[in-house]
Amino acid sequence: MTSPSVHHVRAALRWLRFARLAGARFDVEAKAADALAFCAEHDAAGFALPSALDGTSRHQPALAVLADVLTEAGRPVRLGLSVCRVGEGAGSPRLVVSSPDGPLGHVRRKHLPWALPLARHGLAVYALRVTGGTATKPTRGCNVALAHVAEALASHERAERQRPAIPSARLAA
Repeated sequence: MTSPSVHHVRAALRWLRFARLAGARFDVEAKAADALAFCAEHDAAGFALPSALDGTSRHQPALAVLADVLTEAGRPVRLGLSVCRVGEGAGSPRLVVSSPDGPLGHVRRKHLPWALPLARHGLAVYALRVTGGTATKPTRGCNVALAHVAEALASHERAERQRPAIPSARLAA
């Protein structure tokens, strides 16, 4: 395994700061370290965070097709990423991950505080491996990489700088 590049380390530090400010409630330092190891091991072009999809049990046929696609491709496959709302009233946001054959699951809830703002700025999801589908573990899951993180962060930061400031409300005396 090679060492992570200086670009990966800088991106990891930027992501770490952003994830903390966005309210991530997990050990972002440990996740950044895992991501750096992942990037080095896979010779990733850009900073990416490995994860797994939640909610895959209802999407077994699409995951079976994806397993075949990954085998044929011999490399990670980019998946669709969209925001939807689930539940009562305005609902809770979810980042749904899909293939041409339909939904596969959703990005884990713990990643939503940082991933939701980056979703519209180029955050991408790549399928790495479909797990399960065997006699001993029949339910399939999906390991993914949340990728293009540095580019999405840069786009988000540009958009924030260009957003007009909201004037302060004057307090009545």
